[in-house]
Amino acid sequence: MFDELKKLIGEQFHVPANLIVRSATLEDLGLDSLDIVEFSMAVEEQLGARVSEDEMSGETDLDAIARLAGGRRRGSQLGVG
Repeated sequence: MFDELKKLIGEQFHVPANLIVRSATLEDLGLDSLDIVEFSMAVEEQLGARVSEDEMSGETDLDAIARLAGGRRRGSQLGVG
């Protein structure tokens, strides 16, 4: 899931791939609150996983977002909606 998120961030927000590391937060990558809303919607639409803007904000790093999204992906045995 991390690699899918990395690709999405790079393509949608033009962030260089070398900056998109597991320990980075979305804010570290230069995404503002509106970008985070857009990213949340893209994760749901393109990857089939719902992760709220609140869960993606603040100190939440990409590794944690990837774990959340992976567990919530449609069709996942561990998914919760």
